[in-house]
Amino acid sequence: MIWHGRVVEVRDVEGRRQQTSDSPVGWPEDRPGGAPDCVSFGLAAIVGGVWPLFARGDERRATAAKRVRWHGVGPGATAILTLWAQDANDWPLWAVPAIWGPLALLILASTAAFAFGALRGEPDDDAPAPHRPEPQAS
Repeated sequence: MIWHGRVVEVRDVEGRRQQTSDSPVGWPEDRPGGAPDCVSFGLAAIVGGVWPLFARGDERRATAAKRVRWHGVGPGATAILTLWAQDANDWPLWAVPAIWGPLALLILASTAAFAFGALRGEPDDDAPAPHRPEPQAS
């Protein structure tokens, strides 16, 4: 039904009616709630993907970039689980940054520590120990 040039009521063929004032208005909560997920995955992928392009031939920087890419999975997975918990428990939207934010900061600190460790050349746990020649007795 149109009243003064505006749609005020919607009807279907079965006769059901809905006032347009009853329809959802504004931004759905799932869109801003999904932003932490996209940002955390995307930012780590961009940084970890572009970093080796600027440091060709430097094994330490390539290792650090690889660690940044893999650490991007943590905040993304945390965001997905937080969104799922918020939706399943009908928590308000502010619960997403309240839960995800501190966890993402911890994972970001871990990312920075692993990247700095790779840049300093600290050995991996899986890497073989370097071969050191034994001193010869004279």
